Amino acid sequence: KKLANRDWTTTSQARHDGLHRPCVHRSGYFAAAPNAEFVVIVRARLQASLALVKAAKVMPWNDMPTIIREDNSVRFGKDVLPPAEGAALWAEFNVEMDRL
Repeated sequence: KKLANRDWTTTSQARHDGLHRPCVHRSGYFAAAPNAEFVVIVRARLQASLALVKAAKVMPWNDMPTIIREDNSVRFGKDVLPPAEGAALWAEFNVEMDRL
């Protein structure tokens, strides 16, 4: 699914990854607020991750790099959501990951 507005890279100066593509500033501060479509996509992804760990009896991922990637996707993805919603989702996800 394509995003209508892709101009949400960084704060005061553009950062780039090793391939010279713009990167999202990881502290949660965007140059402009992410558009509504992007927030909907991220929210759905984070809620799916939360549902997966809540339903799991054992860790749903087999290897440490995947576990770290999934944890980081929620840890940093929550910054796209409104602050209270992101904090609540992260807290719930974190409790479930500790349980597993």
